[in-house]
Amino acid sequence: MKDYYKILEIEFGADALTIKKAYRRLALIYHPDKNKATDASIYFIELTEAYEILTDNAKRAEYDYLFKKHFVTKDKPIFEEQKYQEQQKTWTEYGQRKGREYSNMPYDDFISRILDEIKIGTSYIPNIFTIAIVGVCAIVLLSVLQKGFSDNNGGMGLFMVIMIFGLAVLAYHLYKVMAADYSEERKRKIKNK
Repeated sequence: MKDYYKILEIEFGADALTIKKAYRRLALIYHPDKNKATDASIYFIELTEAYEILTDNAKRAEYDYLFKKHFVTKDKPIFEEQKYQEQQKTWTEYGQRKGREYSNMPYDDFISRILDEIKIGTSYIPNIFTIAIVGVCAIVLLSVLQKGFSDNNGGMGLFMVIMIFGLAVLAYHLYKVMAADYSEERKRKIKNK
């Protein structure tokens, strides 16, 4: 089984930002226009395969399940499972197709693509900050909730529970909207290049 985490030189369970940073760092080194080593192109395609699988939430969930079975619990040899064989073939074909696409891209265009992705991610910092503020407000209210239910405050406790719930719903909604907007903007600006 391919160890996508090892290929990207990161630990199992790394977050999305760590995966992206690792891929960018290694891709800039091994892009075929930059690195003239005979195996650079093959390694670049392998890097891209690992990146494409680990940055897709659904594919990563499947991969992590199989990874744990193979590398952690060492259950029945995973290569004997038909599901694994089909899945690995699908991942490999997809990753290699993307890797060839990126490796055939001139290095300057590849750099431009990476910089565009960084710009898009950076543009969402205010959104993340807003979600964090809403979350902190909910936590602060939660920490003083007991005082709200004391005899001196009457119905303040119920009001605080409603506020906490409202803030939690708002934070979740803001996150979902931001994630959808990010995906759409990424498709529009990067994937259509």
